[in-house]
Amino acid sequence: MADDASQGVTNDVGNVYSAATGTDTLPGLYVLDGSIVPRSLGTNPLFTISALAERACKIILEQMNKPVNYDFPTVIPSLTQPAPAVQFTETMKGFFSKEEKADFEKGYLSGQQQASPFLFTLTIQTENINTFINDPERKGYMAGTVIAPALSAMPLTVSEGAFNLFVRDEDNPEHKKMKYRMKLNSYDGKQYYFSGFKRVENDKGIDIWSDTTVLYISIYDGADTQAPLLGKGILKIDPSDLVVQMTTMKALHTTNLLDSLNALRLFSTIFSQDMIDTYFRKLF
Repeated sequence: MADDASQGVTNDVGNVYSAATGTDTLPGLYVLDGSIVPRSLGTNPLFTISALAERACKIILEQMNKPVNYDFPTVIPSLTQPAPAVQFTETMKGFFSKEEKADFEKGYLSGQQQASPFLFTLTIQTENINTFINDPERKGYMAGTVIAPALSAMPLTVSEGAFNLFVRDEDNPEHKKMKYRMKLNSYDGKQYYFSGFKRVENDKGIDIWSDTTVLYISIYDGADTQAPLLGKGILKIDPSDLVVQMTTMKALHTTNLLDSLNALRLFSTIFSQDMIDTYFRKLF
């Protein structure tokens, strides 16, 4: 920001100047992020940028003869400590094709041939860890970003992300699945629905690696699975990404090291028990 166009790009409320000199501005074009500050603010300048944006919005609304109401209800802080939970971040990469709506493997191969990659980085968080280990649905929540050029030239954001760890397969109770569901939102307002699963089953041979690192995905052209099926594909975890993933696992909402270790222990125990139940119970 600056006093005129010869010294900067915007005025004091972020309105972009319309010429190389003078103070005339472009109607309706405002920049209100950290780039308007004429110097470095240091690490995490949230309050400074928020204050600039808040001041500018008030002035802009007043210039539009719009009332500004700051009569918000009183916020009563909660004194309840959130229950302990476990969080980790997962990156998966693969291919997806709009031309294949029946076979995941064919969708993967077709997407590979068409140079149609699909990848995500998701942060997954369990519910209350004590609830999580006793709930057959093993529910968690996901947030993150998706890169899929076949859907959007820009990264897609995730909303309403849901995760289930080792739940019974509806089609075959002897098998289990890890389920991933989320809405994908593009920068231009388009919405897609992502439904994916990892098959966890005791086939011939020990296939733990492929079962826990291969995700079969279906993409729908709308907000849920009732929308038209857009295509299918497969995502996989690279060994290097798995190493990184293990370092991201941590306990949340704990007040001391012992509680943190206990939350991680409970999560690891339930994960191990499900793996043993799936792959090794027939040996005993």
